[in-house]
Amino acid sequence: KIKMSYGDTSRTNVRWLSEDEVLTVMKNVETPLEELIIHCELGLGMRRIEVQRLTLSSFHFGRENYVSVHGKGRNGGKYRRVPLRKDTRAIIDEFIEFRQKVVRGKKDNGILVVHGGLDGPKGYGKTGIDKILENLSKRTGVRFSNHDLRRTFGRRMFRSGVPIEEIASILGHEETKTTLKYLGLEHDDLSH
Repeated sequence: KIKMSYGDTSRTNVRWLSEDEVLTVMKNVETPLEELIIHCELGLGMRRIEVQRLTLSSFHFGRENYVSVHGKGRNGGKYRRVPLRKDTRAIIDEFIEFRQKVVRGKKDNGILVVHGGLDGPKGYGKTGIDKILENLSKRTGVRFSNHDLRRTFGRRMFRSGVPIEEIASILGHEETKTTLKYLGLEHDDLSH
């Protein structure tokens, strides 16, 4: 088969949140679970599957502060280190307190984002996390998906002057070309 390229190959239907929408979402977070998911996706640039794969030992605080992220991909996905924000420690500590109430002395599976089950805590599936964000979206009046949050993270970093190579590394992209398409950068953005 022959593949032919016709001019502009930039992505269409790429969405991200404006700064006002980001503030609206962040102000309306009500539970530690919502705060953790928003922080991981909008504040650290994780995919939904990466949030689902987080464990109690994923976050590292000390001389280096980072989260070990189990990414998507072939053969179970690659791991990468994502630097933490200054507010990450407080968000994780608050979530761990919340999580202890969910686990309530039952056999702990070590997965970070869990809900209570009859046999013990169970990790959220993709529809469970989607439902949490859908409820937040309805409550705020801001339409967004998991990937809109992740793209917004990347665009905010780009507009703050972070080199595209660093953004690609944090997002887990092997090529900066992927990151440029992913962020939906326009010619005005690139010339700036």
